[in-house]
Amino acid sequence: MLINNAAATTEKIWSKRFLELSREDWLYQFDVNVHAPFTLIQQVVPIMEARGGGRIINLSTGSGEVFRLPEEPQKLESVGSFSLDVPGYYASKRALDRLGNAIAPDLARRNIAVIGMHPGLVATELVAIRVKNAGLDDSVAVPMTVPARMLVYFAACENPMEYTGRLFWAEREMAEMGIEID
Repeated sequence: MLINNAAATTEKIWSKRFLELSREDWLYQFDVNVHAPFTLIQQVVPIMEARGGGRIINLSTGSGEVFRLPEEPQKLESVGSFSLDVPGYYASKRALDRLGNAIAPDLARRNIAVIGMHPGLVATELVAIRVKNAGLDDSVAVPMTVPARMLVYFAACENPMEYTGRLFWAEREMAEMGIEID
């Protein structure tokens, strides 16, 4: 199993709007959020294939998802002083979603499932600090048990191929799939 869970979210990059981003900032987002998973996947596929198969789970962001469906509301720039205007992060995470979707058919023939997961706004230390500094209510963040439980499910489910090439929004789809958080 490979779980790609890297993210470039330093304050330096996070607080920059599109016209403030340098090319280096932009490339760094793609290096961490897309190129590193690409490289790890290429390195692990021969090992998984030799062992009869495997599972690759790419953790992404639902924030990139808001651009996918035309019926979704327009993306907010901020919630209070909490900036949501981070184009390099969103674009690179959306590219990771598409990478998983694009390689899934080929890797499925090798008995390797590629599953994308949007964990949601998870109550990590970094999120807690940013939410507090923005003066927001931290109850909007989901407990870490939500994405953790979804990862455990994908790691142990009987038929991961039924999920390959798809994206799952942890909190929303756990209920639909009948997965208990505890």
